[in-house]
Amino acid sequence: MCIRDSGNTFRGRIDEFRIWAFRKSAIEIQNQLYCQLKGNEDSLITYYTIEQGIPEGNNSIIGTIIDYSFKLNHGLLRNFNLNGKTSNIVCSDTCLLYTSPSPRDRTRSRMPSSA
Repeated sequence: MCIRDSGNTFRGRIDEFRIWAFRKSAIEIQNQLYCQLKGNEDSLITYYTIEQGIPEGNNSIIGTIIDYSFKLNHGLLRNFNLNGKTSNIVCSDTCLLYTSPSPRDRTRSRMPSSA
């Protein structure tokens, strides 16, 4: 994925994308890094899990990315090939497992993707 803004470019992979109505501290970000959100958290504006589609497969019919917050700010995918290994939905670098069965407090832990 490549994101451009005022000449700056991001090249890399994004597993989740969250927009909050306020600036979070580094500690707050770290504490929620591997936690799946419910979507109704205070001040959550947008929550894209980016899990629809087949990693590195033919996803050319997917034009919308789903917002799992209650605001439902679904996004449009533009200028993405959505087929093959570049400019497409990709596998996460880690396999995330839920360590709590409670839907209220679902946390995940890192495991190698080969697990």
